[in-house]
Amino acid sequence: MVYFLRHKDQVLSAFKQYKALVENKLERKIKALRSDRGGEYINSEMTEYLAEHGIEHQTTARYSPEQNGVSEHLNQTLLG
Repeated sequence: MVYFLRHKDQVLSAFKQYKALVENKLERKIKALRSDRGGEYINSEMTEYLAEHGIEHQTTARYSPEQNGVSEHLNQTLLG
C-alpha cells in the first residue's frame, strides 16, 4: 500500500486510514509498527495514538536499511 503525502505531518492521518483498511479487510489488529526513528513517527500524537490502540512501536537504527529489509527494498523499487 502506498500513500503519497505532501508533508510529513500527514503520516498520522495516513496511518489511521491504513489501520482502518487493514483491520476491516483482514479482521485482524495491527500489533506493531516498525520505523527508522524518523521524526514523522516519533512525536507525541503518534505515540499517544499507538499506545491507545495497543500497537508496539519498534524502531531501527537510523540510516540502516539492512534492519528494515523488505520495506527499504520496496522504497528503492519505488524511487528507482
